Amino acid sequence: MNLNNISWHIQHVMPFEKQLTEEELKLNTSRWDTISQEEGEKLGLHLFECKEEGWYQTTLPADVHDIMINAGEIEDPFYGRNSLKSEWVAEREWWFRGKFILTDEEKKDLNKSQLIFHGLDLHATIWLNGNKLGESHDMFSPAIFDTLNGLLEGKNVIAVKISPHVKTHVGSYRSANLIKDCSYELKSQCSYGWDWMRAMNSLGIWKDVELKSIPDATIKHVHVQTSLNDDLSKAKIIIDTSFKQEKTSNLQLKISLTDPIGKTVSENISTINNTISSNEISIDTPALWWPKNYGDQNLYQLKVELMNNGILFDEKNIIIGLRKLEKIMVKNGDPDKYHPHQFVINNEKIFIMGANWVPLDAFPARLTRSRYEAAIKIASDNNLNMLRIWGGGLSESDDFFELCNVHGLMIWFDFPLACAKYPEDPKWLEAYTNQIKNTIDRVHHHCSIVQWCGGNEVFAYNTKFDHPALVMPEKELKKVLPNAYYFQACPDEKEGDHHGPWNITPRWDPSEKIDHNFWNNEKRMICTESGCDGMASMKELHNFIPEKDLFILSETLKYHFASDTTSHSLSHFNLENLDDYIVASQWMASDMIRNIVASHRRRIEECAGIMIWMFNEPWPSCSWAMIGYGEVVRPQAKAFAEAAASETISVEDQGIMITDKIQASIWYHQINTSDMNFKITYSLTTDNKTLLSDTIEILDIKTKSIKLKDLEINTKGIDTIIQLQIELNEKKITYLYGNEIAWKSKEAISLCSNFWGIEN
Repeated sequence: MNLNNISWHIQHVMPFEKQLTEEELKLNTSRWDTISQEEGEKLGLHLFECKEEGWYQTTLPADVHDIMINAGEIEDPFYGRNSLKSEWVAEREWWFRGKFILTDEEKKDLNKSQLIFHGLDLHATIWLNGNKLGESHDMFSPAIFDTLNGLLEGKNVIAVKISPHVKTHVGSYRSANLIKDCSYELKSQCSYGWDWMRAMNSLGIWKDVELKSIPDATIKHVHVQTSLNDDLSKAKIIIDTSFKQEKTSNLQLKISLTDPIGKTVSENISTINNTISSNEISIDTPALWWPKNYGDQNLYQLKVELMNNGILFDEKNIIIGLRKLEKIMVKNGDPDKYHPHQFVINNEKIFIMGANWVPLDAFPARLTRSRYEAAIKIASDNNLNMLRIWGGGLSESDDFFELCNVHGLMIWFDFPLACAKYPEDPKWLEAYTNQIKNTIDRVHHHCSIVQWCGGNEVFAYNTKFDHPALVMPEKELKKVLPNAYYFQACPDEKEGDHHGPWNITPRWDPSEKIDHNFWNNEKRMICTESGCDGMASMKELHNFIPEKDLFILSETLKYHFASDTTSHSLSHFNLENLDDYIVASQWMASDMIRNIVASHRRRIEECAGIMIWMFNEPWPSCSWAMIGYGEVVRPQAKAFAEAAASETISVEDQGIMITDKIQASIWYHQINTSDMNFKITYSLTTDNKTLLSDTIEILDIKTKSIKLKDLEINTKGIDTIIQLQIELNEKKITYLYGNEIAWKSKEAISLCSNFWGIEN
């Protein structure tokens, strides 16, 4: 019985005071006091009957902020600097009350039942008809309560108290490690603020609520392992099922498997003699699951049914993909010094070209399958083949994993720890262990998950690699998936990967510049985080910046900046207005992303891949994101698509700024080698004059990356932008070069606006 759409009401325990203006907020940002957790109970809000005045109607899932927006009590926190005005929301105690009616027959059917909250954010206490059922303090784990014969014929009332969060400050970007006690919270850490999102402090009931009848026998867990033989001609599926039963005998377990075209390829019914059952399915000539651009994404449906004399008690439906997964050392890798970073799927080396995934929304109750579908399709359409679930966000929904399976996106899964020193006290570790077990049970079977990881950058904040919170997940994972690949943290303690840089102008030294040549000289085995920040488009800005604040580096615009180095990165341009600023910023970010991907791809034998920071953003900002809030495709995504295409050209050079010559090398890249012969044409032009043009014939190239030609041309005395244009199978790829005079010209901005859908 889904309880999302019953009559739900919400209230906080103090009467509203008037909202403060921005000027008043500057004088007193702590205007609201936090209400004690006992206050609502003193008012009887948990009882079967309570006062009816002052409640707001809502449906679930819902974040309190959205309820307040809909009620007109706060303005959209994403617009301008409105989040300063809604800081009080997370500092209040909030109550949800839901009412529903049961007939006598329905009550009998629910004689043994559970009330299930699939996501509570965060500190919640639950009552049913005035009787306390329990508490929940974990955003990522379902809160499950036996109703204990507490249901009534007629009206029933559920009361949920959401207690205030850890105190944070919305008005400044904050990292979770800087906020007292937030590392103790089993919650999306970026909710408390990060360098790319203001502290939003989501709270509410963020996932479905259901009332579920519990039969005498139920399926507790279904754990699935898949494997293939060396030549991929046979697949094996092991299904371990555990049960909970009361006074029930003659139980049967039916397991059936349907192939990608809907044909049943295996069906078996067995008698259950224990609380655990292990079954095996063998498949000849399996249809394989492949990553994006390497093959098809074939998926099978596994159905597990628990029956008693033909009557269905419980069932689980699981989508699986069959693929052989291995990891090996890259070329010249020392196993004593490095981890094996090279992914091999179905005997094919896979070069990772992906990005880091953060929550799609600062208020996760807003997330829907359609939003996940839109974002993941953008990733697939722009040639990403991996998403890394970054450890400071969500453990992600079933929709996310299912859609990655469908679109061929591999997943690097960080458990939800990031950039903080984490506690070691037994109570916290017990709760975190329970969360990890729940997560593994829920998502382990997804073929898209190829790497598991304990968290993000925790070592930098004195969380050691032998910390129980980093060691425990591997132990729990191996119980379910003995052959799973796990790192304690990302990056790990062994060499071969490190994070950054994330800007053209590093924060630690604004006078330094990260140019193309920096990446030419990098020798990482894999790069799991690097990128370049850039502006949102003018169309995006109109959605979250007031018209009066649409000028370069206005206070409101800076409020939505993820990085304070953007202006330093654009110093070689002559920027007359915000339009120019946007064009220059987006072009610089996109050009750098193209170069980062291409430089790693040129080292395909010694490097396992690259993941850009970052793919998306949870609130509208000018950040590192390749897609803007609301799943808006930015030029950075299109630049990535160009560099990561199944077949493409890249140019290895010293950077966009030149003095008296261009030195460059033209490279060819392909994912699937072929016997085709074809030609590439290229030209160097400036001011409508051709400096050089030629044709390169490509004959039966068997390597995945190869240098085709070195170029060197004298540009002394040329004070205009030079274009290197290369044509491959009717696709044109262009690089820009110029001296200081050329980049200060209006022509530079005009030419930059011709790239990747950049607006001018």
